[in-house]
Amino acid sequence: MISSARTIEPVMKAHPRLIARSGVTGVLAVVVSVAGAGCDGSWRPTLALVRTTELAPKFVLDDYLAHVPGSTWHYERTSANDPASAKPVAVRRVLTDTTMTEGILVDRPIPEMNSVLQPRKNPDRPTRTALETFLEGNTACIVAFEPPAQLYPESLAPGMTVREEVKLYYYGRDGRYGTHGTVTREVTLEGLESVDTPAGRFEDCLRLRVKTVFSLLNWGMWANLTDYVWLAKGVGEVRRIERIEGAAWIFLFDGTAEYRLVRHEPATDATSSRRFDPRTRCSALLLERGFPRPLVGGWHHELAPPATARDSADAPPVWEPVSPGK
Repeated sequence: MISSARTIEPVMKAHPRLIARSGVTGVLAVVVSVAGAGCDGSWRPTLALVRTTELAPKFVLDDYLAHVPGSTWHYERTSANDPASAKPVAVRRVLTDTTMTEGILVDRPIPEMNSVLQPRKNPDRPTRTALETFLEGNTACIVAFEPPAQLYPESLAPGMTVREEVKLYYYGRDGRYGTHGTVTREVTLEGLESVDTPAGRFEDCLRLRVKTVFSLLNWGMWANLTDYVWLAKGVGEVRRIERIEGAAWIFLFDGTAEYRLVRHEPATDATSSRRFDPRTRCSALLLERGFPRPLVGGWHHELAPPATARDSADAPPVWEPVSPGK
């Protein structure tokens, strides 16, 4: 059972940080909700203690992410907020050389987002775009990153927190530019833990805490995304607890869901034996349920090719250590 150390009041409670802010649209509010968990990032579910005495000095995350193009992961998702949504729902994730997609977006025709996003200056207004068809449903948004955002650092030491920050540009469902800002991602390796899933028991999984904060210019809203992720060596993500929380104008929102692995289908193509850490240049999000308890229906990452040089404009950002207490 997922629980929080504190209670989030219903959506109609005003947050003091937002009373003086205005100018938020409902669409943007939900969009940035993809960013966060815990009003101040301190939210934690009730979790077992992790083992730390057996940890190696440093872990190469590539061995645990199992990011092999051609792989598929099947999960069951349960929602912790809405009893009506407590019944497990099947969710699939697919990784290719150029994309990573999960949920209801997997079976839809996927446009090349980077080519159909409208210019930030003097954009044309189309009647309907391939993006709108791809993201048809509830609230949706697209963000582009400069440079491409790296999902995880290459390696991580036990108890260590590292952070990356990149520029982001926010677009609506139709690909029109809205605003810009930054996205900050912090990853902490908490320890080792065994995990029981419908796919079986996985021993010695890495447990990561991943906090993502989206900061957009001149928008009266804030949001965080906090994920607790369990990675099994050679398999990848076997469990995830995902918390979205924030506020739009004066209204609070929050949503929590849990994902457990049902089946992992490794790549069968011998040419896809290489592993890589995806770097995301564009991401799309579609909510299955909106306010006040948002629930992610699907997401899509358009991946960047490997950077040719560390000092190139397309080079991955640098992960910096975070001092304890910050």
